[in-house]
Amino acid sequence: MKLNKPLVKGFVALTIVNLMSVSNANAVIVVDSGVDVITQRYTIDTANSQILYNTREIVFDIEDSSGQTQQTFELAGSFDVQFQRHWWRYYQSGDVTGSQGTFEFISNWLEFSNPLLEAEDLPADFVFPTFNIRTNNVSFEGNNGPCSMPFGPNTYCTGFSTGSLSVLSGTLEDGLLILDGSQPMNSGVYTYHLEATSVPLPGAWLLFVSMLGVLGWMRKQRQLPS
Repeated sequence: MKLNKPLVKGFVALTIVNLMSVSNANAVIVVDSGVDVITQRYTIDTANSQILYNTREIVFDIEDSSGQTQQTFELAGSFDVQFQRHWWRYYQSGDVTGSQGTFEFISNWLEFSNPLLEAEDLPADFVFPTFNIRTNNVSFEGNNGPCSMPFGPNTYCTGFSTGSLSVLSGTLEDGLLILDGSQPMNSGVYTYHLEATSVPLPGAWLLFVSMLGVLGWMRKQRQLPS
């Protein structure tokens, strides 16, 4: 099993502008909001998951062609995936009674939590990604920037700072989660490839979509006049 090299190289070199604060543009009137959440446990496939640590310092016995030293850690264990559907119902600005209609804004996110990792001699400074991650159907990508969070309609981030971020991307389909990511450190960078299956099967994503559909239908039914 090999890591996605173009993805890894992009992660290692990444320096971006981070948005810092969230503000409301006051262009809409939010009348209701909430979040629907489902949590699913995942078990790591040891045969197809690993962490690489790359550093310019001559610390380990293996040296690659670029002059970097590299150490590999096989990864096992489990973690939780929290599927979040954030929604806001709102009126257009100035329409305080909603005479022009009620609108809904939806934002879907993932969050990893409760990692129980098993890896021999894994350095303590490796951090499992637990930041919010935006999803699009079965794919997702995100980073640990300060604006990587759900926020409602007509809100935006202001201010900036520069720096390297922990970033990741992947897919979740039919109970299989595939994740590639990078965590920069002062002396090098961790890159990792992770594959995990939901417990129990079938895929949590299909369960998440179907349950959220039911929740949305129930919420609309409660809003209908008797």
